[in-house]
Amino acid sequence: MTVRRLAESGIDYSGRDLRGMDFSNQDLRKTGFAKANLTGANFSGTKLCNSNFTLANLEDTNLRDADLSDSSLAFANLKNANLQNACLVRVNLNKADLTNANLQNVDFTDASFRNTRFTNLTPPQGWDVTEEDQDDIYHLIRTYRK
Repeated sequence: MTVRRLAESGIDYSGRDLRGMDFSNQDLRKTGFAKANLTGANFSGTKLCNSNFTLANLEDTNLRDADLSDSSLAFANLKNANLQNACLVRVNLNKADLTNANLQNVDFTDASFRNTRFTNLTPPQGWDVTEEDQDDIYHLIRTYRK
């Protein structure tokens, strides 16, 4: 289901069930999605700067080419999420779960990763991530330069 007419920048969708919704290529800056169920939603190419996804369920979500600069994804479930080419500059990913996430070409400049779960992810190009590195991925992200 496409939400083209309903989606607006600055709206609060917190706590809503928005599974499978198509928010692609929209301007949703400063939008609230805290505690929302966004499983399987499509945010590809969407501007989501300064948005709140704290405690949101983003499992199997498409965030390819999305701009999430200055947003909060703290405690978010991002299992199997596609974040390829996404902009996560100054994003709060503290205690988020990125199990099996695709992180190819993601810009993590100044992002925060305290206690973030990284397991079986698809790392950005240039990362040499082994199974042993999974526990120390915070260091890899902080030292990664495009």
